[in-house]
Amino acid sequence: MQKWEEQRELFPGRGRMVQKPSAKPRIRPNFFARIARVCTDRSYLVLTIAVFIISAAVTLAALGARFDFARAIEFSIDPATQAANQRLLTEFPTIDNLITIRTSSESAAQSKAAAQAVAAKLRADEADFHRAFIPGIGAFYDRFGLLYLKADEIDARIQRVRQSTPLFEAIGASPNLSGLSSLVNQVADAVQKGRSPRGLEQLFLQISNTIQSQVNGKPLPMDWRKVAGLTVDSSSKDWVIVVEPQPGRLKQARIAAELVIGAIAQAQPSLKITPDYPAGSAQEAAGSTERQVMVSGVLACVFALPLLVFGLRGFRAIVLALVPILVAILAGLVTAVILARTIDGIVAVYVFAALLPVSGFSCCMSMGLTSIRRKSTSAASVNMLAAHSMGPLIMTLASMAAAMWLSCIMIGVINLSKLAVVTSLAVFAGMLATLVLVPALATLWPPADVELPVVAHKESLPHPSFALWRQARPVLAVLLLAATLFCAVFFLSLHFDASRDHVINDANVNAKQGLQFIVDDGAAAAKLASELAAIPEVGTVRWMGTFLPQDVGLKQQALRALSGVIPRVSEGGFLGPHDPVGNLHDVEAGLRTISDSAGTDEGLRASAHEFRRSLALLLNTAGNVETTIMELERLLFSGFGGLADAADDFARLPAPKPADIDVDLRRFFISDNGKWRVEALPKRVISGQSFVASVKGASAPALGPLIIEQAEQKIIESRVGKALAAGFALALGIALIYLRRVYEWVVVVLGSLLPLSPYAALAVVTETAISPTTIPALIIVTVFGMSATLLIVVQRRQPQISWAGIFLPAAIMVAIALPLQLLHVREFEAFSRALIMLLACAGIFNIIVVQQLCDWFIDSQKPNPPQQKPSAICRPKNFPKDMR
Repeated sequence: MQKWEEQRELFPGRGRMVQKPSAKPRIRPNFFARIARVCTDRSYLVLTIAVFIISAAVTLAALGARFDFARAIEFSIDPATQAANQRLLTEFPTIDNLITIRTSSESAAQSKAAAQAVAAKLRADEADFHRAFIPGIGAFYDRFGLLYLKADEIDARIQRVRQSTPLFEAIGASPNLSGLSSLVNQVADAVQKGRSPRGLEQLFLQISNTIQSQVNGKPLPMDWRKVAGLTVDSSSKDWVIVVEPQPGRLKQARIAAELVIGAIAQAQPSLKITPDYPAGSAQEAAGSTERQVMVSGVLACVFALPLLVFGLRGFRAIVLALVPILVAILAGLVTAVILARTIDGIVAVYVFAALLPVSGFSCCMSMGLTSIRRKSTSAASVNMLAAHSMGPLIMTLASMAAAMWLSCIMIGVINLSKLAVVTSLAVFAGMLATLVLVPALATLWPPADVELPVVAHKESLPHPSFALWRQARPVLAVLLLAATLFCAVFFLSLHFDASRDHVINDANVNAKQGLQFIVDDGAAAAKLASELAAIPEVGTVRWMGTFLPQDVGLKQQALRALSGVIPRVSEGGFLGPHDPVGNLHDVEAGLRTISDSAGTDEGLRASAHEFRRSLALLLNTAGNVETTIMELERLLFSGFGGLADAADDFARLPAPKPADIDVDLRRFFISDNGKWRVEALPKRVISGQSFVASVKGASAPALGPLIIEQAEQKIIESRVGKALAAGFALALGIALIYLRRVYEWVVVVLGSLLPLSPYAALAVVTETAISPTTIPALIIVTVFGMSATLLIVVQRRQPQISWAGIFLPAAIMVAIALPLQLLHVREFEAFSRALIMLLACAGIFNIIVVQQLCDWFIDSQKPNPPQQKPSAICRPKNFPKDMR
């Protein structure tokens, strides 16, 4: 009965405020006070329902939460660009998921062998890879390789074949070891007479390679086309492997490719292997993300808990402040599970987005309950008084935060839209917990009955350091305002970035900035390629014609001279000698003469030494000598009979057509529907916007990832400012409704808008781009700036709002954001760096400038209070007697 009498005394319920001549005015309870009274009277029921709902939410979150921090950013681009990109993917569905691997080495042979080894290992993994091929290697290049040489080089090779005609006649007369022995001895006689025949170096070296392959257990027939100079060996030190993963296994293919690349690179340290993976292929190793998240969470608690203890002091106040925070995070997680299904790096930021406003008004409510402690006041009255004074403020802070976040929906980034909805619901869940659960829990956990001393006016006896600060603050505020006005020029230098992959190295920058074009046939493709090649910004144009040789007619005419130049094998030439061992020793003796003669050419001498070394190695390692020599004879001369046919084929070589090119390469430039694809790459590293603008005059529209990226860039550049302006206007309108005093609202407006120019300056100086990963940090800091400014203004009316309640949430945010660097996730790293940097700027601005704005705009509107002597209650013991 006494409790209800006390409440009726404090809150009469209905009617206007009543003020007796000799009594303090009685306050009519508002909606929030009535809610607190209901929660106080039915605290057990409220907490039981809350425990049931929280348990269900925890179960749903634990069973349905899925995290994918490597998930790509999703944009709502215009339908025309979407349709054009869909057309490209329909005609050429695999080009968006190709993996390219580049091998480089100082040795052309090592680089080519490494590329072949990588391609072979990837092709063997049929579960992850559909195909892997090396452009420039294959049956097409074996047949038409000579047409890719320059005309003068083709003439030199034909001349070399003509000079080697006596050699081929000698081999054709007896294509066996006996004929080889006769040839070597004839050369030895010529060398002794002072003549050094030419054209034998390649023959001796190829024989040495064949012998060494036999010794190594990998026998290969001798390549007579190479001896004649009718093959093309590329001297390139860079080779590219094009890999197509199996559908739906891009991430698994990347992991498998990295294992293969790592093994080969470790075995050959001088080899450089550079992979280029498409967007969406990144995947963390199993278990690493969870472990890093746990470590970061533990460190965040270690950093944040001391701040809570220092700011709130009492254990009861800390628990009451943590309840709304935990409820908000859990509500956001459940909403994310239902709405977003998979929680990516951007949606996961809701924890920080909801933590700032919820921790702000939960700390204010907790301090409000703590500040109303008197012996004769019941728990219900304390709860009602705290809710009556803090409820409208909490509703205002929550509405302002939700207004800022819901404005993100206007930007057009699907991830940010989901984040906005999740954060708004989490903020309102935290507000509901503050107004319902905190009073109920405070009722069951009453504070100790302590009579608080009466506190005199806070400025009656200022501390010397505070007085010094009051004198220095106007000067600092003016300097900061001047710097703020100067920083406005940095708005023109802000960099917007919507790219999905921010890590672009020198090896893949052109590939990522390529433009695609689709035309109907080969004639249109040739015309478009000519147009693009004439554009100064375009460096390389690739289409099907790029892989066909040039000046084919002139080269065909030169190759006709090969007809009949190489003689065919004589009848009975394959009967072979009866003494293969003796013939081989004769060969060795002739080689010794060639290498020891003073008149031998240096090239012939070196090749003869290599031939002798290979023979010695073969004879020393052979088990059955006769069998080994007979196998060597077969490897050396079995392919000679087809050399004349190969020369005649080259003489009649037709002009290659696109249909002759290997299907693995052709399918990337000619679709099944007959559409041709043309690709343009920039000449140098330029901005995507400039490159796209340079090709607008082409006869076909540009397509591809770069066009999509530019469309996304336009979304960020055009909509971010409008969305933030709309959120600002709505949030400031909510603040005006709460304050109802224009001069106070002006302070909130100035304190919220002025820090934007220092934010821009920090972003430009630190090269921080306005991107989907940093926009949440900007909005969080903006919400903090508006909330802190509003609390500083309201603090003039409600002294129970302490400085700890205003700035403690920002300190907690910094403490939690610091361990995010351990996650090594690009989105979190960019977000946390921007958040810490901007929060520090906002805190300094609020402490100095906003406080001084309050002195100029608010304190100047108040009448000067009459001078009163300090009460005896608050006098220090050593207070001078003459001042009493």
